[in-house]
Amino acid sequence: QLRPGEIPEPHLMEMLCKHFRCEPRQAWATWLEQPATAPRPPLLLFRPATASAPLAWHEVWVLGATDTGLAPEFILQIRDVTRVIQERLNGWSFERSVSHKLATPLTGVMGFVDILRRDMLPQIRDAEVIQYLDLLGKSADLLHGAVMDVLRYAEVANQPAEPQRFSIAQLPAVIGTAAAGTGVSDLEVDLAVTHQDLHVPLSEQTVELILTQLFENAVKFHPRRQPKIKLSATCNIQRQGVVLRVEDDGVTLSSEQLEQVWKPYFQAEKTLTGQIPGMGLGLSNIAMLVAQAGGESWMENVAGAPG
Repeated sequence: QLRPGEIPEPHLMEMLCKHFRCEPRQAWATWLEQPATAPRPPLLLFRPATASAPLAWHEVWVLGATDTGLAPEFILQIRDVTRVIQERLNGWSFERSVSHKLATPLTGVMGFVDILRRDMLPQIRDAEVIQYLDLLGKSADLLHGAVMDVLRYAEVANQPAEPQRFSIAQLPAVIGTAAAGTGVSDLEVDLAVTHQDLHVPLSEQTVELILTQLFENAVKFHPRRQPKIKLSATCNIQRQGVVLRVEDDGVTLSSEQLEQVWKPYFQAEKTLTGQIPGMGLGLSNIAMLVAQAGGESWMENVAGAPG
């Protein structure tokens, strides 16, 4: 049990920050200011992997005790959720990879089958050909359903993460692959990275997944589904890392939406278009993947223009 008078908040935060990253920061900064009986979202403590310790995620629930008129008491309930988050990330990474390997060509097959059914089948008089086309359509439907079931329900066993090193010299090729896979054609790239031998602790596949998700979001939210994307990469010498910035000309989000975008299952398109494609896990998973590599994620509106 914690009493604000017994363990001052700055001292507690200083102690936690020595060993963990406290997310979301704003919630951690104000958790003691809330009424003891107020409902509280879970807080997270994250420790990146080091040479001597594996990465760790802890979920912290602040439970308010009955207010006795004196200083309110708080109980912190801390639970190790490392395995849960890793399994979710592994499942999401698997789904993203499989969706591009299977679902993308399958989309072409289903499109062709739809054309046959809509435009060609009514003009065909040969009963045998009609039977073959009907069988083709039904088989395509079954295949499509099976692939979607795999993507929807696939679960990947949690395996210890192996150290990964992504060279910045690989970035142009990965950007091109992500753009081609998402249909992005209007792409301006500025790679102001002078240290080509710089590495970040992510796999090439993870970097491609991150860029693919960001490009897909840009397409999905753009009013005409044809965004103009600017991507830049600059060195952060102080942290021996890279700042990757992706900008589009789509929509402007409200301050409330900007605060929510990194949370699981939040879907801005519900309020923007009324449509809900996907589960709203993409950005939250990106944030966790970047955090596990020791980085940070943020989003802001383009100043003076949509995007």
